[in-house]
Amino acid sequence: MGAQAMTEHWPNLDPSEVKPMTKRDAARKLGVSSTQLERMQADPDLDPPLPKPVPVSARRVVYLEHELAGWLLERANRRTPK
Repeated sequence: MGAQAMTEHWPNLDPSEVKPMTKRDAARKLGVSSTQLERMQADPDLDPPLPKPVPVSARRVVYLEHELAGWLLERANRRTPK
């Protein structure tokens, strides 16, 4: 996705702020193991669904930090008050 396509999908996102994260780093950011991250990715009932990783080569994927942060904030906003 080029810079123009990125601004169409995320109009307020500066392309220089897009930070790729390895699966291990993404799991750490969410406070889970890499295996749990894979399970969450495969879970069709997870709401909202976890952002999909971006393939960067035939055997390597990365997660985008801003997508994971947005997903985590959305989950936090859905908490029910105790």
